[in-house]
Amino acid sequence: MGGKIKKLPLFQIRLGKAFVNDSFLESLTQKISRNRREFLSEYGVEIPKVNIIDSIKLGEWEYEIRVSGVPVQSFFCKEGCSLAFDFCDVTNKMQGEPATDPVYDKEALWIPDTEIDTAKNYGYRVYPHDIIVITGLAEVIRKNMKSIVTSQYVAELLAEVEEENCVLVRRLRSKYNDRMPYVVTDVSEEAKREMSANTDKTLFTVKGVLASLLEECVSIRDIVSILEVIADAAEGYSIATLTELSRQVLGPAIVSQVCNGEELNVIRISEETTSYIKNHFIEDKYNNDLIDSFISERRIVTRECKPVILVPDEIRKTVWRLLNPHIPEITVLSLSEVQVAMKKSSSLKVNTVAEISVESS
Repeated sequence: MGGKIKKLPLFQIRLGKAFVNDSFLESLTQKISRNRREFLSEYGVEIPKVNIIDSIKLGEWEYEIRVSGVPVQSFFCKEGCSLAFDFCDVTNKMQGEPATDPVYDKEALWIPDTEIDTAKNYGYRVYPHDIIVITGLAEVIRKNMKSIVTSQYVAELLAEVEEENCVLVRRLRSKYNDRMPYVVTDVSEEAKREMSANTDKTLFTVKGVLASLLEECVSIRDIVSILEVIADAAEGYSIATLTELSRQVLGPAIVSQVCNGEELNVIRISEETTSYIKNHFIEDKYNNDLIDSFISERRIVTRECKPVILVPDEIRKTVWRLLNPHIPEITVLSLSEVQVAMKKSSSLKVNTVAEISVESS
């Protein structure tokens, strides 16, 4: 490219000058490497390298996390102190400067590092500066995993799958009548222009499905099953429909992530509310009524049982889109996903802890 393009990192951490020391940077780098391995293991997605730089524009004890150059999180740490959290396990209260966790908006205390052992003995969870930064980074990555799924990423992924599942990838190519290879290497400029003029429908479809799954933090580790769904589906299915079909196949794994042992605690919605969503979800005034109804049940969501919303298949994505901006921690499952999980695990028990009715708002 002649050096004319400076690549913009997807994930970047900017640090105030107090953080720029060998000990802190080594600890942070090690934790980032471990996080990248964990994301690959849990979600099946390879996180690109995280860019770390110092910035004179930040406060001495401030850090900032950026996604594609856009600041999404910043926080001022306190010199010589760590954040102490009470997760309902504290036996003796400590005095400290009040603070608010930048990741989950949870109340905390700044306590001197000399009192860390005491705080732990009292039942506090104590986060030093490097843990604060890495926790913030992990949450930012989790919320932006779909941005990792670029065309190049999917092309390389399909090439890797083809090494052991050539029939599957050939079926995909044949289905969408692709004429261009997935990994372009040594070809002429004229050939590149010709290939660019052709629409790589397989690449577009697979990219869309994977991004939609990752948007809701659904693991794509079982990539072969996902590609089988896309290959087997009827012609003309939208990416949204293919995503829901993929979720049904992945149902046991999705449900297992939100189970409390062998129990799944769910909030259902009434039949009237289901019809209400189908008929009115595009109108803001009705959306607000529905959102208020769900938010009124947020006290249930924050309990230890962590229930999920269980809805009919055809409105699952709609309900998630309505609620996610307001209750980002919520999981919305379809009836089919749960039914598939129950078939695989006969001991799974579904408990209804509440029912939402839009009329209640």
